This record gives sequence, C-alpha cells and structure tokens, in this order.
Amino acid sequence: MSLHFKKPQKSRQSNNVNYQHKKNISKWRWYFIVIIILSPLIYLAWVLINTHWFITAKGVLQFDVYTIRAPESAYIKNMYVSLGDTVAPQQTLVILSSPSLEKEFQLIKTQLSKLKESKALFQNKKQLAYLKKLRQKAQQFVDDSGDYYQRLQKYHNRGMLSILDLQKAYNDLHEARQSLINIDNLIAQNQSTYKRDTENSYLQDIRALEVRLKTLETKLEKLTIQWPQKAFIQQIYAKQGEFVMKGQALMMLSTRNNLHIRAYLDAKYLPYVYAEKKVTIYFPDNKKFAGEITQTPTFSHIDNTQVNIFKSQDRKIILIVKPTEKIPKGYQIYGLPVFIDIDRS
Repeated sequence: MSLHFKKPQKSRQSNNVNYQHKKNISKWRWYFIVIIILSPLIYLAWVLINTHWFITAKGVLQFDVYTIRAPESAYIKNMYVSLGDTVAPQQTLVILSSPSLEKEFQLIKTQLSKLKESKALFQNKKQLAYLKKLRQKAQQFVDDSGDYYQRLQKYHNRGMLSILDLQKAYNDLHEARQSLINIDNLIAQNQSTYKRDTENSYLQDIRALEVRLKTLETKLEKLTIQWPQKAFIQQIYAKQGEFVMKGQALMMLSTRNNLHIRAYLDAKYLPYVYAEKKVTIYFPDNKKFAGEITQTPTFSHIDNTQVNIFKSQDRKIILIVKPTEKIPKGYQIYGLPVFIDIDRS
C-alpha cells in the first residue's frame, strides 16, 4: 500500500491580484520620478510666464507725512512725544533752547532801553551836566569791572574758576565800556549844533533795534514747536539734550489723510501704466481692492528716507495708486507692503 500526497496549489486569481498590485506601485514610482525631474522645468516655465506676462509692482501703503525740522540751531530742551504716539491738535511736540538767541535778545532789549533813556535825557535842558555826572559813574564802573575781571582771570589761570564765570565778568566789562562810549557820544552830540539831526539818528537807531528785537522774539517763539492737527509720530530722529542744526529733521508725523500706495515697477513696463489706469491692490493676506493710478508715472531713484522694499538701487517707475474702494481700518497701516496687479490693456 502506498501513500500519495498532493502539493497545495495557489489560486491563479491570487497571483493575478499580486501582480497587478506590484504593477501599480511601479507605475506610481515612475510618476514621482518624472515629476521630480520636471519640477525645475515647470518652476522655470512659471517664472518666465509670470515675469513676461503678469505685471506686478511692489508698493507700500502711505498717508500724508510731514517732517518737523529745527527752526534754529539749538539744544532740545524737552521732548514731549515718543515713537508711535498720537498727537492732539495744537499739542507741543518739542521745546528747543538757543542760548545765543536768548543772550542776543536780552542784549538788544537792554540797548533799546538805554537808548530810549538817552534820547529822553538829550531833550532835557540840563542834560549836559547830568551826562558829565553819569560819565564819572560809568568810568568808575569800568575801572571796577576791569579790576574784577583781572582777579577772576588769575583764578581761572589757577584752575579755580570756570570759563563761564570768567566770560560773564568779561561781558560786564564790555557793557560798562560800551556804556561809557555811549555817554561820551551823547556828550559830544549834546555839544553839537546839529541837535535835530541827532534826534533823527536816535529815532533811526531805536527803530532798527525794535525791528531786530521783534525778529529775535519771533525766532524764540518758534523754538516751541506745536502741531495744528491730529497725527501720529512715525519717526523720531533726535533726542532730548541733543544739539541740532538749523533745518535738521527732528521727527516725522503721519496723518490719516490721503491714503495712497507708492509702488515701484520695472521700466520695461512703462507702456502699460498711465494716469487713470485701473489696477488691483493685493494685501499680504491676498485680500484685494480696486485702485487707480492717479498721476503720470515718473522715474526716480528709490528714496532711502522712505520704506525701502528693494535691495538694489536701480531706477524704477514710481506709481501713485489711490484705492477706489474703501480700505478697512485694520489694513490702514503706514508702510504695509502690498502688490499692485496691472493688466496689459
């Protein structure tokens, strides 16, 4: 008796399923390889199409801005605002101090007062006698001031006195000498037969000093800088205690007025941009609004004082774009980068 064993046989259907599964995997592998190989070419093709067909300008959101400059060379005595502050109408922004203007103002004021007193004395019949007595006192004051100045100069040479105190003593001596000279001039004029001409000269000198005094007063008033309307502190270029030159920028203010976009475009697209051209404004979150080019584009170097969105300093076309749709307040941020989409029509 013999035993016979049969080998188990796999079903033909199972073999077909496994073969088809392997075939599908192999097919997808080839797809991925082809995609990887072609992806640089696809990207390059997209860049070429985007560059040569789609026209996009980079820009920034702006409002009207104003630069506050120093009216005179002076020290910043007080700075009342900080970066980002909201400025109320007529608010004081900064107070400057100019020792030279203040000193000149006081000097002219003193000279004017003395000149008016001298004119009144000149019209007095007993003026000559009075002037001679006044000259004696003035001479004595000159002598005393000179001795005082020499003593202080010795102290200064020994390092016991500051240059400011020595300068004050010198100014007193100079004023004393000037007063003596003025009195001598008055005596000489009093003895002259041309009294009427002398009186006219007084009036001319007084008017000249009054004009100069008014000019200095106006300059000193301008050292207190205020702003007439609501605004925002966009930039601050100086700090309290710093000495600034006349015309130097102190700060930049931004208002919510005249919302617009300042955009830059390659020069090769000049034929496609013109005044009243309709465009589309894209914000960073892809929110879009309609806009319009408000003026004829111009060429310019990129201004370094503005928000710089380029690495190069190539000449670009400058576009000023005004939104024709209302921009929500949440998007009204000075310097916010945007894109301007321009069609080829």
